[in-house]
Amino acid sequence: YQALIQAQTLSDKCMQALSEILKLNTTIHKLELPGKGISDKGAQALAKMLKINAAVKYIGLTNNQISDIGAQALAEMLKINKAIKYIDLAGNQISDIGAQALSNALEVNRVINKIDLGRNKISDKGAQALAEGLKINAAVQNIYLGGNQISDIGAQALAEALTVNTVIQEIYLSYNKISDKGAQ
Repeated sequence: YQALIQAQTLSDKCMQALSEILKLNTTIHKLELPGKGISDKGAQALAKMLKINAAVKYIGLTNNQISDIGAQALAEMLKINKAIKYIDLAGNQISDIGAQALSNALEVNRVINKIDLGRNKISDKGAQALAEGLKINAAVQNIYLGGNQISDIGAQALAEALTVNTVIQEIYLSYNKISDKGAQ
C-alpha cells in the first residue's frame, strides 16, 4: 500500500500528526509527499517516525522546503532504519552540509539502494562527501545528482568512488557544471 496525500500543503502540525499515525503502521510501504511545502520540522517529524517504522520502503519528498536541517534528521534516521530502499529528496534546498550528513549515513546503512538528490544546492564539496560514503557503501545502485552545482572536481571524486564501489549502476549528473574534462 501507499500513502499519497492530496492536500495542497502539510504544515508542521499536520506532519507531526501524520508521523504519529504512521509510527506503528505495518501496511504502508510507499510514502509519497511531493510539493506539500514540507519544512525541516516536518522532515524531522518524519525522520523520528521512520526510526521506529519498519514498513516504509520508499519515501518521496520531492519539491518541498527541506534544507540541511531536515536532511540531517533524515540522515540520522537512515543510520537506524533498515527498511527504506529509496529516498527521493529532489527539488529541495539541500546543500553540502546535508550531503555530508547523508554521506555519513551511507557509511552505515546497508539497505538503501536508490537516492535522488537532484535539483538541490549541492556543489563539489557535497559531491566529494557523497563519493566518500559511496566508497564504503555496498548497497546504493543509483544516485541522482542532476541539476546541482557540481563541477569537474565533484565529478572526478564520484568517478574515483566507482573504482572502489562495484555495486553502483548509475550516477546521474546531467545539468551540472561539468566540462568535457570532468566527464573523462
